[in-house]
Amino acid sequence: MRKSKLLSLFLAILMVLSLFTLTACESGSPAKIGLSAIFDSTPNDATEEADGNVTHNGIFAAVLVDNEGKVISCDIDEMEIILPFDIEGYCVAADAFITKRELGDNYGMKAYAGTTEWYAQIDALEKVIIGKNISDLYDLLNGEGYGNDDVATAGCTIYIEDYIAAVVYAADNAKESKATSNDTVAVAAVASVSTTNDATEEASGKIEADVAFAAVAKNKDGKITASLNDAATVDAVFDMEGYAEMPGIVLTKRELGDDYGMQAYAGTNEWYVQADALDAYVIGKTADEVLAAMDANGVPNADVAKAGCTINIYAAVTAINKAAK
Repeated sequence: MRKSKLLSLFLAILMVLSLFTLTACESGSPAKIGLSAIFDSTPNDATEEADGNVTHNGIFAAVLVDNEGKVISCDIDEMEIILPFDIEGYCVAADAFITKRELGDNYGMKAYAGTTEWYAQIDALEKVIIGKNISDLYDLLNGEGYGNDDVATAGCTIYIEDYIAAVVYAADNAKESKATSNDTVAVAAVASVSTTNDATEEASGKIEADVAFAAVAKNKDGKITASLNDAATVDAVFDMEGYAEMPGIVLTKRELGDDYGMQAYAGTNEWYVQADALDAYVIGKTADEVLAAMDANGVPNADVAKAGCTINIYAAVTAINKAAK
């Protein structure tokens, strides 16, 4: 009889432990979310044969990392932002800005180089990165900016040093979040021209484009568990003969922090504080539900404004929506 009671007690303990383990597994462990953007800018003077431009190549990375610094989930994308002008210093209409993932097979790497397409190579790189510690990511390079044998065998043979740098930067600056190790992260970026001024005898010409990008983690039900959005402005400055100025280093609004100056200029909360409020608002929502955060003109709804975000959020919400899909 005593043995029977002991056996029953032992089985009951096993059941409790099993339920605890299952619950812990389902809920996942805490994860931090990180986002980065690295811009490489190149000026090209106009000639009789071709318009000039300043090209800003942006690499965007989103990560989820655990408390030990291991990468749980990772997503990388890239966008070329070309701001054109002619030999007389007039602005030229820019083509639409589309990321390489959005271009898909139309990016043309497979046709041009006879390799797998860009997105397939980056998918292969991400699979190698996941599970690695942040401190070990540079070990994936072969010393010449390409991947080591593990990366190449996985299917990524393109130059990856800048992608690794973006992932490391995102991971190094990851923030506490409500995401867990069971979630996945995605990055999205949108850009549009905001200013066009032709060159004159009194002033240089200038084209500006605003870039918004976001990292979004979501669970298996498609609900957002973490969001981190940022933005940057890139430009082209040129004279009446189509000569381009060397662009400066591009800093994002989060990198600028209080130096962005929104509080001093407009008397409102600083930009990153407002962005944090928007990120907090979208937690628990689906991609489609995020769109209700604003009206057709990007004006925040009453709940978003009450949370502390009163700026135009059209670009930010568009990026969050894309990343959450």
